[in-house]
Amino acid sequence: MCDCEKGNRSMDMKTPRNVHLSAFYKRSFAFHTVKNRMPIILTNIIDGLVRNKANIAKEYGIESAEELKTVIGELSELKYEIQTNKPLKPLTSTAPDARIYNEYIAEQATTENPPTHFHTIWLLTECYMYRRIAQAFEKSNTLKDYDIFRESKQESFTNSIKLIQQMAKYITELLSNIQKPSKDDFIALLKLNLWGNKCDLSISLGKMTDHSTLFDTAALDPHILSDHSEQIWQAVSDTQPMSDIVTIVFDNVGYEKKSRCM
Repeated sequence: MCDCEKGNRSMDMKTPRNVHLSAFYKRSFAFHTVKNRMPIILTNIIDGLVRNKANIAKEYGIESAEELKTVIGELSELKYEIQTNKPLKPLTSTAPDARIYNEYIAEQATTENPPTHFHTIWLLTECYMYRRIAQAFEKSNTLKDYDIFRESKQESFTNSIKLIQQMAKYITELLSNIQKPSKDDFIALLKLNLWGNKCDLSISLGKMTDHSTLFDTAALDPHILSDHSEQIWQAVSDTQPMSDIVTIVFDNVGYEKKSRCM
């Protein structure tokens, strides 16, 4: 076992094959996410609320100032629970999705052990964090519609305008010049889609960086773990009738990234 901070006991090893990604394995992105990224995200949210409390009260009314204190307290508690590897508490929200979370958490506790942030599936604990953030605002009367990521999203969009224009120009020229689909152009667009994930605010933690190098997809090729772009091209360019459907999901393809929805 590793000497993990604050009682978080994780194995000092890579994630084994065919197991769920989890912060239980210290040499994993999941461990980095739970130990570093998630607490930083919460810290940034709390700091932003404290910094903007006067503007929030002005926009949402005097009552919101007291409710804001409650929200900040709940988010601080959530941060403590993550850092000290506490069990995931059942959600108290009355929204339909809360029941799904609670049923899954209860199932995990029955089949294994009560899920804690470092000792459960990474996808569960990260989604759970955002759901708890949403719940903190749901419980208020005045801040139900407050968007804690509005400022960072607006800043990201403003700082990305030149890159958005560059992307639009590239796509426009590509579409206007193509007589027959080109494999190189198609694969370049696939890779632009892939590397657009670098702009995700939950990955960058809201820090604005220069992503213009994303257009040089060849330079980023060594960082691709598994590249099936040739096979994808063969599938979509095959002139024979196809019974299968090829679905391409444009996830985070643009530069104007949003934080995860809640």
